Amino acid sequence: MQTEPLRDELEEMRQRIRLLRAEIADLSIPELTDLDSLLSVAEAEIERAMPRPERPPRR
Repeated sequence: MQTEPLRDELEEMRQRIRLLRAEIADLSIPELTDLDSLLSVAEAEIERAMPRPERPPRR
């Protein structure tokens, strides 16, 4: 299935962004607030772009 490698790559990017956001939070530097906001938007866009797993048909 073609979507699995894409989903895995997107998940890996999302995890890296989350780590960056955690590091920014630990630094507690107000000047990095804008960067954190941009990373938050990037994380949301990655989630939106992720292919949804196929659900089994309902009975």
